[in-house]
Amino acid sequence: MATNASHKHSLPVLLMAYNRPLTITRQFERLEKEHPREIHVYIDGAKQNDVQTQSQVVQATSKWAENTRHKPCIHIGSRNLGIRDHFPFAAKRFFSQHPTGIILEDDIAFSPDFFSFCERSLQPSDNKNFWSVCGHNPMPKSSTIIGNSNASFLTNIHTIWGWATVSQSIEQFLKYRTYPVKRVFEDIEVACRGFTKDPLLQKAIELVWKRKYSRSVSKEGGGSWDNLWELAAWNSKFPSIMPIFSLSKEVIVNSESGTHNTVRENYSADNFLKLQHSSKLYPLKKSRDISMLQIWGLKRSYAWAYSMRIRNQLNNLSLS
Repeated sequence: MATNASHKHSLPVLLMAYNRPLTITRQFERLEKEHPREIHVYIDGAKQNDVQTQSQVVQATSKWAENTRHKPCIHIGSRNLGIRDHFPFAAKRFFSQHPTGIILEDDIAFSPDFFSFCERSLQPSDNKNFWSVCGHNPMPKSSTIIGNSNASFLTNIHTIWGWATVSQSIEQFLKYRTYPVKRVFEDIEVACRGFTKDPLLQKAIELVWKRKYSRSVSKEGGGSWDNLWELAAWNSKFPSIMPIFSLSKEVIVNSESGTHNTVRENYSADNFLKLQHSSKLYPLKKSRDISMLQIWGLKRSYAWAYSMRIRNQLNNLSLS
């Protein structure tokens, strides 16, 4: 449990939800273990085939709001915005009221240390130095161990499975969503050169992220808001803070689907290592960030083995 002093600085929470009543009920159970704070629940409007489950989410949220120790604020969408537009809509409103905040989706489990880690990392005097605080470390523990294993480090890999940020980052992200394709493609090329001097790996990163961006803005959909969040962060040149060990992760509850098309852990396996807080913050390290590119399937071996195919696909992408 946090101390009374830290309780005075408890960050508000933006909780994203849609059509998973069991999942959000589990999330409310986790949140009740935290010190009282403002919790804004944004429930996306229902699609025609999700009216019943979305209604169950609204009912579960209303029941929680009647009994919680927190200060709840419930926002129910009148129409379905989808995974690409619901978060920007909610974030714009939430961060117009709060300079800092913690962001959770309904299927994100977090450790007892997650909230205090975010609050300790986002001290008011430091807000302008960082893009976000990432609770999730996507790499195996052995890949990012550095010195003091209770410390955190700076990274240009910005994860969103339990995180916190400041209103300035949200404002930059919302502005970046309006940039023309040509400008974003140029920014991706600059970011690739910042990650590595290896020209083949640069081209692999470029291809993957130009594809991600194109999918995220296509009329057919298929993309998510988080692709633009990553690109906006790279454009800002601000790093994020990440713990050595994950303090949050995406989980499955019974048969309800996850938000992202990724491997998820069952709710019963919701265990985290205990983090002994340390003020040590390790600087950016390119080799560590390059290793973390593996979360998008990006490796030197892939870039070298398929260099000609990557170049051809980039040429085709630029012509489309």
